[in-house]
Amino acid sequence: MNCLSTNAFQILNTLTSINEKYALMEKNPRIYGKDIKVYPSQIRAIVMVGHNPGINITELAQRLEITKASASELITKLVGNGLVRKTKEAGNNKEVLLFTTDKCQVVLNDLDKQHEQAFHDFKLILSELHETNFEVVVKVLKRIDLYLGKFIKENR
Repeated sequence: MNCLSTNAFQILNTLTSINEKYALMEKNPRIYGKDIKVYPSQIRAIVMVGHNPGINITELAQRLEITKASASELITKLVGNGLVRKTKEAGNNKEVLLFTTDKCQVVLNDLDKQHEQAFHDFKLILSELHETNFEVVVKVLKRIDLYLGKFIKENR
């Protein structure tokens, strides 16, 4: 096996390992604060609403790249758990705006700390890459994203 093949195998093997760990993580809720249970599938929505107060369901769905119905179902669960609240825009009875609750702030603070630590670590590693290598890594990741998207569409 030549060097390129070995490196390619290591990348694919690592991505497979990441995928398996991610799948395991998706099945179990995380506990924030003393008793706030949040499923991983809800975290992106919480972060999006928390960092974009007043976002509506349509924009949330677009940013999360999910259907409007899925976004609405997700928000209904978060509202039911007391993490997100809905309000109507003044003068517009149709548009519902989303905001996080005080209870959700505990979750957001923990998530922001976790993300800050991870991004700091990734930033240090990525700063070691030459610009050309960085572009190759981005190209590979985008290609993987493309193929995963195709796979998901074909298997619905």
